[in-house]
Amino acid sequence: MENYSQIIETEPANNVVYPPKYLAEQGSITATIYRSLLSIFFFLGVGYFFFQRIDIILILTAIILFHEAGHYFAMRYYHYADLGIFFIPILGAFVSGSKREVSQKQNAVILMAGPLPGIILGLILYFIDKNMDGGWYWGDISVYYVSILLLFLNLFNLLPVYPLDGGQLLNRVFLDEEGLWSNIFVWLSAIGFAVLAFISGLYILLLLPLMIVFRHVGTNRHLALEKELLEEGFDLDTSYEDLSDEKYWTIRAVIVRNLPTFAGVEAGPPYQYDVKEEKIAQEVEDVLQRNLLLDISMFEKVALAIIWILALCSPIIFNIDLNFLKNFLQF
Repeated sequence: MENYSQIIETEPANNVVYPPKYLAEQGSITATIYRSLLSIFFFLGVGYFFFQRIDIILILTAIILFHEAGHYFAMRYYHYADLGIFFIPILGAFVSGSKREVSQKQNAVILMAGPLPGIILGLILYFIDKNMDGGWYWGDISVYYVSILLLFLNLFNLLPVYPLDGGQLLNRVFLDEEGLWSNIFVWLSAIGFAVLAFISGLYILLLLPLMIVFRHVGTNRHLALEKELLEEGFDLDTSYEDLSDEKYWTIRAVIVRNLPTFAGVEAGPPYQYDVKEEKIAQEVEDVLQRNLLLDISMFEKVALAIIWILALCSPIIFNIDLNFLKNFLQF
């Protein structure tokens, strides 16, 4: 808002007038593209610092972008809002988006839309290179190695380890993601990545368990807030757009009282916007319940599991030299 220090007066007691809920300016498509490009350039810069090979970094970036584009277009097809692709140096990239009704079936398609096209393209390039006399090169880079990168990165992403695509698929479709087994699975994934980081000496991988723990703590924090709000009689089964001004300010009061991030923020009355209002509004939106549609049948789960296993076994099925992992590490 233009003036965060402005206090919005209320009427006399028992006749409270609630200010309008905070409405952040919608980010333009141009701004989203700008942030995405900025993340790509940062990814390229950090990658070059570590590998000192701009050709390899460009190919790796293109492979990751191809992978994330699969997620992006699947989410766009299912009408997700606020879509954007953002790169994280060393670790990869992700697609952000929001939707009120979350469908298991749609989620399965979205998660598989990243790695499957990459695996298929990797297989195609592998056999094209294999059947060309002397191989096929782009500059100094063999198409064989490009196919290996495609296969390795996308097969790795399909592993049933959270937060990889395969881990999210297992958690969302085959486990109750808010249940005990899901919590055990998430913590085992964090421990597994930590152990892998120490065994391999790739300590940068420690960022993954830190991200998992941070996300898990955040999820549990929101569940605790939801529980408190539901116990106080709030109906959280609504969208932010349909949330009344009164409910915004009453939910906001619970949030600022419970989250250390907003220590010192006045809950009201009197009601006033704070310099952190945009972040507070995001917390309000996050605590609203989203509808999870359990719309995937047992037959569809079995079919999905078969496709998943076949994809993971594709190097064996197509008789690809399993030394490709060794060749990948020789880059």
